[in-house]
Amino acid sequence: MVKRTVIATLWFFAVWTTYELVMSFVGLPRLAGPILGLIAALFWGLDPLGVIYARGSRPSRSDAARHAAADSTPASSATA
Repeated sequence: MVKRTVIATLWFFAVWTTYELVMSFVGLPRLAGPILGLIAALFWGLDPLGVIYARGSRPSRSDAARHAAADSTPASSATA
């Protein structure tokens, strides 16, 4: 959770700073920078689509039992 908070904070300031740079050349409204930064930080921090941070899939007990059963089969019956 700490990593997500740090990443979200970095995205907030990166987007805001980039917007300020573009704003100084183009003349865009100043208030949009922090708003866009907040949107980017929320997207990266909350990961609503579930594609940024991998959701670890833990094997269930039945998966572990299947693997144990497959490992305990004799090799001679597999070749027959």
